[in-house]
Amino acid sequence: MVRLFELVNADKKFTPQRMTIINTVAEVFNISREEFADVENFIKYDQIEDLDYPNILVISENTYKCKYCKQIQAHVFMKNIFILRIKSVDLYFLKHDAKEEVLLNGLQVHQGRVYLLAPGSSLRLSKRKPIYYSDVMSRFLADITTTRISYVVNNVSYQFPSGGIGIRDISFSEKQGKLIGILGASGTGKTTLLNILSGIQKPSSGQIKINGFDLHKDKNILKGIIGYIPQDDLLIEELTVFENLYFNAKLCFKNKSQHEI
Repeated sequence: MVRLFELVNADKKFTPQRMTIINTVAEVFNISREEFADVENFIKYDQIEDLDYPNILVISENTYKCKYCKQIQAHVFMKNIFILRIKSVDLYFLKHDAKEEVLLNGLQVHQGRVYLLAPGSSLRLSKRKPIYYSDVMSRFLADITTTRISYVVNNVSYQFPSGGIGIRDISFSEKQGKLIGILGASGTGKTTLLNILSGIQKPSSGQIKINGFDLHKDKNILKGIIGYIPQDDLLIEELTVFENLYFNAKLCFKNKSQHEI
């Protein structure tokens, strides 16, 4: 349906006959009237005031007083980048009217055309910080997140009993809704870092705070906040993920009843 609207919008002639065809397609694919209107407005309009809807995200260097739309502030030279979320199928589409080159996964995004923002995509502007799919998704999900989480790692280091350095002065901070990957060759300290970040091991120096509480000093307050799935060599291949977790829980919490587990 997005492509049909885009085709009709090429000459701006939304005749009754053309709209009848698009309406028929919407009915056949059981597209709601709300999403139909969102797609129509997204294709037809390029002004903030015409796209102030909950399923619209605006990327701009300016801060607009949107009543409903979401915003990400970024250094975009002239005008905006718009992203539409189709909630029922969890798809994201984008278009822009920026005056500089915009790249989607390394390919140029032409001004005024609509593109699918697939999972894992990155949006890059010339010599500027990229915007990732996860940034867009988390912004839409921010309003429905019931619990706000602040995770802060401040100057964390770890020294093995033998004297070797495992982790050296790591700092970062993130909020809820973000997916973070840790990359490195074998033996570079990924497992050690995860053990420290999850509270299994205590760092030699530095602090890890969740919502202001120290992960290692306030364990009772933060109990149940962190879940840790070990690497696959600790899993039983014949069991499902749930069965592995359940089996591990039975071993770790032998005093708990089956209902509590």
